[in-house]
Amino acid sequence: MSVGADVLEQIIYRIKIRRSPHARHDNIDFKPIITRTSEIKPISVAVADKGIDNEENQALVLEHLIAYSVIHSRNMYVPIWMIHGNYRKQMTRGYARL
Repeated sequence: MSVGADVLEQIIYRIKIRRSPHARHDNIDFKPIITRTSEIKPISVAVADKGIDNEENQALVLEHLIAYSVIHSRNMYVPIWMIHGNYRKQMTRGYARL
């Protein structure tokens, strides 16, 4: 299940429920949900789990939607020089390493 919502006003703008015999990744639904939600109401912060972490999604949020991105890195313990993509490196540097 993927949801596009306004947390402060507690309004759900978009929801996508997938039920398939094969495991599908939520990454497929991120772009349509985030763009449709931004058409309804401008987005200032996009929050997602580490399953959505890739350079295209980071670029979509930061460049196209001009919003702050809080998408956790998939591999928090991988050295920065091994992570691909400028936005992914910036986000990994921004989070505290446990």
